[in-house]
Amino acid sequence: MQSKDGPSPTTLSSYQATLGPATRIGAITGTSFELFFTFYYWLSGYPIQAVWLQLAATLISLFGLVIVQYTKHIRLAAQLVTIALFLCLIGPGIYTGGIDSSALVWLTFVPVAATIMGGTAPGLFWSFISIATTIGLFMLNRVSMIDLTARPPQSIDRVVDLVFCIIVITIANRLNEQTKRQVMAKLDEAKAQLTELANMDPLTNVFNRRYFINHAQTELNRCREGRGVPSF
Repeated sequence: MQSKDGPSPTTLSSYQATLGPATRIGAITGTSFELFFTFYYWLSGYPIQAVWLQLAATLISLFGLVIVQYTKHIRLAAQLVTIALFLCLIGPGIYTGGIDSSALVWLTFVPVAATIMGGTAPGLFWSFISIATTIGLFMLNRVSMIDLTARPPQSIDRVVDLVFCIIVITIANRLNEQTKRQVMAKLDEAKAQLTELANMDPLTNVFNRRYFINHAQTELNRCREGRGVPSF
């Protein structure tokens, strides 16, 4: 039940309970992807700065996974995973083309991941950070004419980034559908329990007056519509 002052403590507790699994999945996914890109950048001749940032992001995500797995500090773990995601984009963004780098498309996932794992406030915060980063890189490259590119953007970079973006979107959609099915199942179960409590007498365990009134009204409506004779 939601009061005039906002969601009830029960609703907030239920919402908080969903953040743990989301953060755990985010930490596992982030660690896996960042570890992959660490080796990919290293073997593909990316600037060493980008490789080190990827490695740092991997370790931060792994630390976040440990926190969410063994402690109750879910929001701290969510922030660490989001920071790791942001860091792993900075290296390619700065050293492989700046504002022209295809890696910057991943910035769109930073506020999304922050919202899924931490809620609205972290999502808005990281939206601001992502927008500021994009504008900052544009100003650095186009206005200040400072270009730190150590490896010009290549077609293979765009292919890899787009393929992994599609993979991430597919995983997110799958998790979203799975979560919706679980929530709907719980709602149906709760509705069935409430209906039973409303229609059954707890002392005698038989249908109460409310049930018979509702059933009689339903049968009378059927009779008026010409669909049959009431059955009592």
